[in-house]
Amino acid sequence: YHGGTNFGRTSSSFTTTRYYDEAPLDEFGLIREPKWGHLKDAHRAVNLCKRALFSGSPFVQKLGPDQEARVWEQPGTSLCSAFLTNNNTKKPQALRFRGQDYQLPPRSISILPDCKTEVFNSQMITTHHNSRNIVRSIAANKNFNWEMYREVVPDDPGNKLNEPRELYELTKDTSDYAWYITKLDLGRRDLPMKNEILPVLRVASLGHGLHCYVNGKYIGSAHGSKVEKSFVFQKPVEFQAGSNQIALLGFLVGLPDSGAYMEKRYAGPRSITILGLNTGTLDITLNTWSHQVGLDGEKNQIYTQNGFPKVQWVKGGPSEGVTWYK
Repeated sequence: YHGGTNFGRTSSSFTTTRYYDEAPLDEFGLIREPKWGHLKDAHRAVNLCKRALFSGSPFVQKLGPDQEARVWEQPGTSLCSAFLTNNNTKKPQALRFRGQDYQLPPRSISILPDCKTEVFNSQMITTHHNSRNIVRSIAANKNFNWEMYREVVPDDPGNKLNEPRELYELTKDTSDYAWYITKLDLGRRDLPMKNEILPVLRVASLGHGLHCYVNGKYIGSAHGSKVEKSFVFQKPVEFQAGSNQIALLGFLVGLPDSGAYMEKRYAGPRSITILGLNTGTLDITLNTWSHQVGLDGEKNQIYTQNGFPKVQWVKGGPSEGVTWYK
């Protein structure tokens, strides 16, 4: 009746935080019409039949090839309730039951609490429809001074391996985020001779998304979809002669929720290459990679009253990269 929830750590991947099946009540407890009102009318109609349903004897009376009446009746008394059914999926049908005529739409049921008066039909919607309008909140946008904190790229967090670790295994459901950091030495002869020609950083990921930094500068982001989790991030990058830092912030958007072999669902960067160098394509997948689970903002809980003073906030505005706002 309340739908299926998709809140918190157990939410499934690429599914919005809402009820997914158009339940009579939405995720905020608001009534969704006409479904809520139609079910309320059905409940009221069945409730009028409860004495006959509990005390009467049931039997089925055929009224046509696809039509029937299911009757609960106590012989010798006026206690009687009937459910008239038209199972034809295309045509409405006129039924005659106990001397009275009833019009039933295709594939519908009419409820007669006294075996005479029709009080409800499953295909006849009498409830008013409602609509949802999203409007800008005046109170929530009035006289607020926004501040921001830009997430810091770790320098060398440790936890080193000779390849990027699988993201689910790395985070162990403690965070949706994990840093992958490596350093790369390039000589002047490795870089293109013309300044307008830039090497291309290419990251093939199994999901769900990533943000990319090179030498502390935000390069861009990419993500998969519910249908295809894997994706390829590819961007021209301005490398420098000498040491270069490549930082990938991989992130998850939920856990697998169905299907076979869920233990074999993988995520995170799988192949990292640099194209367009004078020395050819360079595969850095098996470089030494440092790993860090979570963000500084998560660690310091800057989304709480006690945590937000732990970092330096600046005046809010447009920002590149992973940024917190308050």
